[in-house]
Amino acid sequence: MTKFEKCLKVEIEVEVVACTHIVVMLFVYAAEKFFAGDGYVSFWNIVQMSILGYAFSWFQRMLFRKEKIYTQKEYLCRAICWCIIPSILTLVSGTLLKWFAGLHIGFSIFFYVLMLVYYILFWIFLQLFYREESQSLNEWLQDFKHKANQE
Repeated sequence: MTKFEKCLKVEIEVEVVACTHIVVMLFVYAAEKFFAGDGYVSFWNIVQMSILGYAFSWFQRMLFRKEKIYTQKEYLCRAICWCIIPSILTLVSGTLLKWFAGLHIGFSIFFYVLMLVYYILFWIFLQLFYREESQSLNEWLQDFKHKANQE
C-alpha cells in the first residue's frame, strides 16, 4: 500500500467517525430544541458542531495509532481520554458558544450527559467491532496457512 493510499484510508476512517459524531450531536441538539419549543437550529450551530465532530474524530484517531502496541495502563488512559476529552470540549464549546441560551439548564445538562454516554457506547461498539474483525482475519489467515501447507 502506497503512502497516499494509507493517508486516504486514514482520512476515510476519520470521516466516517466524524460524520457519526456530527449526526448524533446535531440530532440530540435539534431534538432538545424541538422539545423545548424552539425548532430552529442555526447554521452557525451546525458549523460549530461539525467542526467539533471532525476535530474529535482526528483527536481520537491520533490517540490510537494502529502501528503501535500499548501497555494495559497506556491503553486504559487513552480509552478514558477518548471519551472524556471530547465530552469536556463539547461542554466548554456549548457553554462558550451559548448553544442553550434561553433554554432551561436541564436541556444542556441532559445534552452533555447524553454526549458522554454516546462517546462511551461508541467506544465499546468499536472495540466489539474490531475484536470480531481481528478474529475473522486471524481465522482467514490460519485457513490460508493450512491450505498453503497442504499444497
